[in-house]
Amino acid sequence: MEEHSFVQQIIEEGRGGWCYQRNGLLTAVLQKIGFKVTRVGSCIKRDTLGEDAFGDHLIGLVDLDKRYVVDAGLGLGPVDPYPLEEREWQEGGFHFRLERLDERWWRFHNHEDWIGHDFTEEPRELGWFKNQCCRLQDDETSYFRNNAIVVSWSPDSGFQVLAEDRHSRHHNGTSARRQIQTEEDYANTLTGLLGKSLGSGIITLWTGVRARSVAREQSET
Repeated sequence: MEEHSFVQQIIEEGRGGWCYQRNGLLTAVLQKIGFKVTRVGSCIKRDTLGEDAFGDHLIGLVDLDKRYVVDAGLGLGPVDPYPLEEREWQEGGFHFRLERLDERWWRFHNHEDWIGHDFTEEPRELGWFKNQCCRLQDDETSYFRNNAIVVSWSPDSGFQVLAEDRHSRHHNGTSARRQIQTEEDYANTLTGLLGKSLGSGIITLWTGVRARSVAREQSET
C-alpha cells in the first residue's frame, strides 16, 4: 500500500493489479499532474456484508466543474469518469446507476454481470486501506483466495474476463461465454489476456482452478 510499489508493479514490471494498486496509481498520477483528487473508501455488497467490509474497494474523486468518480479497479465497471450525482447511463452496452442513499452514503449499481458498491466522500490515506487489503489476501473465505481472476479491457475488444475456468467477452452490448476444459486452453487464454506467459505458474493455477471447478460441480449435484 505504497505509491512506489504501484509504480514498480504496474509501470516498471508491466503487471496488473487490483483496485488498491490500480486506483492507487491512477489517483497518484492525477495528483502529480495537477488535479485535485480525494481517495475514498467503499464497501462491496454493504447491504449483506455490513460495514465490516468498509475499505474493501478504493476509488478516487476528482474536483473539476463538478465532482467526478474515477475507478479503474472495478473490473467490469465504467471505463470513463462519471459525475458524482444521481443518474443513470449507458456505457459500452452496459447500464449503470448512481444513487444517493443518505447524507453520507452513495450506491453505485453495476450491471447484472458484475458487482456494485457503496461509498462515502470521506478522504482516506492509503494506510487506512491496509487492514482490508491484508484481510482479502489472508482470509480463507475471501473471494480473492478462492478464485483466479483476470479482467482485461481494450477499446477494440471491450472486456474479457477469465474467472476460474469461465471465459467471457463483453463488447457493445453483446456477451459470449464458454467454459475452459483443458490446461492448454487455459494457458493460451491466460497468456493472451496477460500479454505474457506465467511459465510453470500456469500449471499451479490450473490445478487449483480445476479442483475448485470439480468441487463446485459435485456440490451442485
